Amino acid sequence: MRDLVMGVADGYQPEALAPFVNSLRRTGFDGDAVFLTRRLPRATRAFLRTHGVTLVDFARLELPGVRFLRQ
Repeated sequence: MRDLVMGVADGYQPEALAPFVNSLRRTGFDGDAVFLTRRLPRATRAFLRTHGVTLVDFARLELPGVRFLRQ
């Protein structure tokens, strides 16, 4: 069994996600990293893939009791 870190990224530029991804990799974490993604620029997608992050696209994410400000 492998460890898993999951995140959600909607419309972010690479420099917004770099601190998280780079720090995760510096810790020596060797599990899977998966981001649910939507509206990511090509550069962001390329950055995440280069750092071993699996991307899972979604059209709309609805969570009970959670209101997203950007739709």
